[in-house]
Amino acid sequence: MLFTISKSERLRREERLIELIETDKVQFYRIAYSYVHNEQDALEVIQESVCKAYKSLHKLKSPEYFKTWFIKIVINTAIDMQGERAKVLPFDMGRDEPSSHASSENPDEIKAIELRLDLERAMNRLAQHEQLIVSLRYFEEMKLEEISEIMERPVSTIKSTLYRSLKKLRINLEEAEIQ
Repeated sequence: MLFTISKSERLRREERLIELIETDKVQFYRIAYSYVHNEQDALEVIQESVCKAYKSLHKLKSPEYFKTWFIKIVINTAIDMQGERAKVLPFDMGRDEPSSHASSENPDEIKAIELRLDLERAMNRLAQHEQLIVSLRYFEEMKLEEISEIMERPVSTIKSTLYRSLKKLRINLEEAEIQ
């Protein structure tokens, strides 16, 4: 069954899409980047996602879930791009190696960069869906209910996966400390 909307509703949704992209573009970029690990690819994911969303505006049944719907499009587009490129790249929070930014004169800065790198390595050891849940919850500050909507899984599953992932992260970080 085809879901149709009026011309005025279509225009409202187009305006809402533009507003959403403008207000949350950094968040969408970070989500895309967490999958593709490359600035140009992340921008391509966002561009493709906007096109897909624009073409699919008539399919959105509940406009109150506009942001969740668009995030799903971004994630699916990024996953599709990964499959097309057949690359397996580590989780990256956009940080360079310590030597590229830290001067040996600032031990606090070096320590902070080392901690970020340890976190990246620990995140790399998680499954992709675990990385996504942790990233959305703590880096994007989303509620469990929002993550549940995006991933189309029950809140209880998201919650248990999150806590299991945090436990794995803790173990991975402790192992990094020992080394």
